Amino acid sequence: MNKFLEKNKLVFAILVLYTLNALIVVFSAWAINLHRFGLDITISHYIGLRKWTAFMYVIVAGSMAVLASIHVIKIKMSVFKKILYILAFACVFGCAVCPMNRDWNNTVSNIHHIIAHTLMYSGAVTFVWMLIKPLDIAQRIFGIIAIVYSILFIALLVIAKVSFLNNTVFIWENAIIYLFIVEMALEKNKE
Repeated sequence: MNKFLEKNKLVFAILVLYTLNALIVVFSAWAINLHRFGLDITISHYIGLRKWTAFMYVIVAGSMAVLASIHVIKIKMSVFKKILYILAFACVFGCAVCPMNRDWNNTVSNIHHIIAHTLMYSGAVTFVWMLIKPLDIAQRIFGIIAIVYSILFIALLVIAKVSFLNNTVFIWENAIIYLFIVEMALEKNKE
């Protein structure tokens, strides 16, 4: 376990940064009765509710993108997969630079929407890649689970807009974010 944590210290840092940021953003909004207990909006919507949380997320997302890029560069994998990972975290940063708040700027929110979908689809492609070219059984099993979840997420939430899922999108969106972080930890580091 210590070897796993040491090998994935940058991924663990990403996990901590994202989780702390999400907790601060959401709980601080709830504390002031700003969309209290609302699971019907995404983390991006929560971040975009206030300027200080949007600014904080730019810093956090930038840090996460740098850490992810360093981690991915150290791993022996195909150039295509490295590009997908770096694209995904560039999209994380892009979502932070273009916050989701239509009251501030509709064009920026539309750009955010495009970047968020690019992130979702590039992440789904990395899940497929992990299933097709796994390095071990853990990657294969994870690939199956992540792909099934991604297909359900995209089909039921994004395309069909199933009301129960839309009313709890915060949970389902965060699950896919954490799946992506776990995927990075399952990559084999060749340092």
